[in-house]
Amino acid sequence: MGRMARALMALCVGTAIYAAGCGRAPAAPAAPPTTLPDPSTLPFLPAIPAWTVDLPAPVTVSLSPDGHTVAGSAPTGPWAFNAQGVRLPLAGLRGSAVWALPVGRIAVGPGAADPEEPVSVVDAQGKILWSAPAVGPVVAAGNKSGSRIVVADDGAGTVTELAMGADGALGQVSLGRGSSVEIAGNGDALVYSATHVALYSAQGRARWTQALNVDAPPRTFALDAGATGVTVATTGRDHRLYQFSLARAGTKPTPAWSASLPPDGSNWVSSGPGGRVAVGGIGGTATLAVYRQSDGMRLWQDTVPDGPGQQNPSLSGLAFTNDGGVVVALTGCVASGAPCLLILSPQGAPLGVMPMPLGSRVEVASDGAAAAAVSAAGTAVDTLAWYPLVGVVAAAAAAAA
Repeated sequence: MGRMARALMALCVGTAIYAAGCGRAPAAPAAPPTTLPDPSTLPFLPAIPAWTVDLPAPVTVSLSPDGHTVAGSAPTGPWAFNAQGVRLPLAGLRGSAVWALPVGRIAVGPGAADPEEPVSVVDAQGKILWSAPAVGPVVAAGNKSGSRIVVADDGAGTVTELAMGADGALGQVSLGRGSSVEIAGNGDALVYSATHVALYSAQGRARWTQALNVDAPPRTFALDAGATGVTVATTGRDHRLYQFSLARAGTKPTPAWSASLPPDGSNWVSSGPGGRVAVGGIGGTATLAVYRQSDGMRLWQDTVPDGPGQQNPSLSGLAFTNDGGVVVALTGCVASGAPCLLILSPQGAPLGVMPMPLGSRVEVASDGAAAAAVSAAGTAVDTLAWYPLVGVVAAAAAAAA
């Protein structure tokens, strides 16, 4: 059982909730699992980047949740561009941990191998909005509106939430310790590390905390947009999906439902609109399933098959679109072996594929609005390509209607 699941499932022991909640199987799936057509046989969607730029290799890449900014690190230092391909100023900032945040903001600080440096949050004009000493590695995340930013410094054992006021004022609260974070639209933050998980309100008050068993198998989290629930997927000895209700402030999470998953999967989760959650890498295959968070009903499950003369495809990322569809990043997608973006409707029907450059690494913004591909342009140069997706997805959906 996963670490969070092991700890939180203890809430059920000795109570009737175990039978009625934690141990309850989800409702019957709305449709049986589906094997999709070979991606090479699906409609090919326009795959012309809006812009490209060469950067010193190797680069890391981070896309903002709203699809407005791409940022990362290179041997020459941090870099960032907006969706129009305009380079954003990061003068004087150092560190290999670079995070693109909503509304053009960027966090820069020390990574795992960097010396201690300040971590800073800057706006699109390069103005420093906040800075603090940091040990690193640092992780930063923000809600889609950009009103809240959370910065975790694993080396220093600190997590700080920043509230960006409409008048330009900045509030700061401490959220204890942690190395990773999920942040809801209202500013509530789920902070976790190898030893604990905690949910904090937008005002920095701990709604609950829970110690975790460090010897248990890995787990991934997805906090819903309103911070009323968290989905946990576990691997290792326990391949399972759990849903916990966080609706009542000041109380422990309430077990809602659980669903078994096939063994050998990576089981990473992502929450989306309309109370949906996606689980990728199911069963160690290129399989994706979407569940309803309220009752655990599996709405659909798709598997991408092997294509003629190519390696097994695998999921490297996914993002929900605003209408509940899904953009899936796949390696080994088309017959050439190149990666692609597979566009799925809200019902899981394939709408088409966007082939990406051969050998590229592909990142998708968490709202499905944009993607970036990084491919080698030589021994010391990487090419970054930017792909707007909103118009392409809308056109594919209209053509399939």
